[in-house]
Amino acid sequence: MKKNGFTLVELLAVIAILAIILLIAIPQVTSTMQKSSVEEEKAFKKDIELAAQTYVEENWTKQEFKTQIVINPCIPVQDLINNGYLSTIIKNPENPDENVAEQFVKLTNQSTDGNYRFKYEYTNSCS
Repeated sequence: MKKNGFTLVELLAVIAILAIILLIAIPQVTSTMQKSSVEEEKAFKKDIELAAQTYVEENWTKQEFKTQIVINPCIPVQDLINNGYLSTIIKNPENPDENVAEQFVKLTNQSTDGNYRFKYEYTNSCS
């Protein structure tokens, strides 16, 4: 008698092996996706903060700019967009509906010697 195909036991063994592989792979893929999302959010904020840092460094020699930053240490993201430091289509990966242009970069002076060395922080308010 000629045997064509697989026995039920063979098919069940293959299904069991595939199930074990899936049980191992799915949590790993989910974890990687979550880590990627967190890293994307960090990169988004870092891009805006670096744009603000470049903006400050390029304009710091202007006395009126320096005075404005010392009085109000916040830069509207809209200013970064208007001056070409950021794209107008930038989206927050954590909240795509957020209007990034309405947010701010808050500057905090980290220097204790009377000079200015700022920490930049993306935030939704300027207080």
